[in-house]
Amino acid sequence: MQPSISQTPRQTDRRLACHYRIADHREVWERVLPGLERLYEMHEHQDWNIESVRKMLDDDLAMLLTDDADPSAFAVVILQPHPYAENENELFVYLLWHKGGDVIARYQPHLDAFATMIGAKHIRFFSRRLAFLRVAARTGYVMRSIEYSKELSHGRRR
Repeated sequence: MQPSISQTPRQTDRRLACHYRIADHREVWERVLPGLERLYEMHEHQDWNIESVRKMLDDDLAMLLTDDADPSAFAVVILQPHPYAENENELFVYLLWHKGGDVIARYQPHLDAFATMIGAKHIRFFSRRLAFLRVAARTGYVMRSIEYSKELSHGRRR
């Protein structure tokens, strides 16, 4: 018997509640800047800065996803080769912001769909926050040191 790949009502509700789109950062910068500033302030030792994020977007090295339902929410993502799987691409989540918290669970269904749409087989992100150990595992990620990786099944049975 073929496994069902239909989404549960909860998964469907989450996906419908998220209205991400690729945005022109020049048009929405004033909306996302407060979130970038807050993310930067959250941790003492950052390996990024707001100017470098702007440059990545200016140079088309990253994409800015915004949420139509919440204009202050955003993700900065990069499509790149997956470092652990030769000849496979990943959606690297560089930054993700939502003022209400629970950001991974809130946007994971959409990130899965977006990654699939652009041909990524994996999603990966870094975090120094220990709380993400539990959250990442619940949403299908596998810990690799301080790095999290998730392979997308694209509806195929493993």
